[in-house]
Amino acid sequence: VLTFDSLGGRHPAVQTAVKNYLRNEAWDKKQLRIDPQPAYIDVNVPGQSNWCDCGLFVLLYFDRFFSNPSLFVNEIIPERDDEAEAWQAESAGQARRNLRKLVDGLSAEWL
Repeated sequence: VLTFDSLGGRHPAVQTAVKNYLRNEAWDKKQLRIDPQPAYIDVNVPGQSNWCDCGLFVLLYFDRFFSNPSLFVNEIIPERDDEAEAWQAESAGQARRNLRKLVDGLSAEWL
């Protein structure tokens, strides 16, 4: 289980809840016991410079991670690397503009 927090927070209560949920779901649906419990990693990602771009950064990290999951799981994350090049955090401004354009376009369809 990976968490990506651009504000740098750690979430021990979420960690416990997610692990319990996965363990209980495995037992409920498949009668499987998960032992040891799933690994939980707070991924070291570049931080945001304001308090309003959390969702944007989640989308950005999601896009980057799933562009090459093997690279991130095997190289970037284990090294605790917040290298901007890997995460392309500098593209947040462009991502914000692209998202705004998309929302405006979709909104126009409903007006």
